[in-house]
Amino acid sequence: MEAKHIGSQQIHGVISRTLRQGDTLQHTTQRRTYGQSQAAISEQAAEIVNALFTELSGVFPAWKYAFPDHEVIQQAKKAWTKGFIENGILSMQQVQVGLTRARRLNSPHIPSVGQFIAWCKPTAEDLGLMPVQAAYRMACQGIQQLERGESLAYLAVRIAARETGSFELRTRTESEMLPLFTRNYDIVCRRVMNGEDIQADIPKALPEQPAKASKPVSREEARRRMADLLKSVSAN
Repeated sequence: MEAKHIGSQQIHGVISRTLRQGDTLQHTTQRRTYGQSQAAISEQAAEIVNALFTELSGVFPAWKYAFPDHEVIQQAKKAWTKGFIENGILSMQQVQVGLTRARRLNSPHIPSVGQFIAWCKPTAEDLGLMPVQAAYRMACQGIQQLERGESLAYLAVRIAARETGSFELRTRTESEMLPLFTRNYDIVCRRVMNGEDIQADIPKALPEQPAKASKPVSREEARRRMADLLKSVSAN
């Protein structure tokens, strides 16, 4: 079944308009029964799913084998839309991250909804953060070196180094310090990806007293922070 071509600009506009309704859709699914929520999802999110499926049909040549007829396509669209809402894929930037990864895949077969959802969630390196080994080497150079950089990557290393102990990083062995630094750096990276406060104290592995943990943020605030991060990465 051939899909009508839709330009990238039109697709982006459709995705942007429809995903702004994400919070309304999520609240609707929580209030209604399964059958009713499926109908609501199909009605309110049809534009984004149609646009996304059109784009994916051009990326994966074996599309027609996965979706041989109209009925199968319609069922798939409902499943994909429901999966997006349940997993918090509610911004155009997230969908574009998924499409970028889809275009890199050396396969003719369309991914499952779960695989595409995983692609929509940026990794630390997607956001410009360093791999842990590179971050550790930089942390061992000392805070003065880290303060020269103003990017998110430098900030993440600086926070992880502070929580690990700058003096200890410079004076103790890698076998002693790398595991602790890795733990702290992973926490900072997860906070970045979740749109949380990365400056909050990191609880110690074996705390003597409870430390001030990162405060959870609302879905709307997390989405706003993630959108800002993705825009800043794409601008560099």
